[in-house]
Amino acid sequence: MKSLVLLVVCVVLGFASASVSAKELTNADLLEAAVAKGRDAPKLGKLGTYNGTDIIVENFGDIRIIRYDVDNAKCSDVNGVMRTVGTPTGATGTIQRFCVPAVLMGQKEKPKKEMH
Repeated sequence: MKSLVLLVVCVVLGFASASVSAKELTNADLLEAAVAKGRDAPKLGKLGTYNGTDIIVENFGDIRIIRYDVDNAKCSDVNGVMRTVGTPTGATGTIQRFCVPAVLMGQKEKPKKEMH
């Protein structure tokens, strides 16, 4: 019985934390996340929602991508803009396309590490 109660509590807490983490992001939130460094940089995975659509943070080497969590074919449906980015892959790189919020199109994401 105690393990069942513990399981129920864990499930309820899991749902509560999931609903808290689904923050509705503003333009300022997205711009801040794009340039944040070090401990202030957003964690990988779901950042929140923007205009009702999930926003994902991914890193490719030193490149941070903040994008909509949609198929590229549906980018215009969420008012996103396709962005082509060279991402490091092994000793070379590949060109990938991502659906990003339009507010980030004029913003160049900062590398995760500070370059001196």
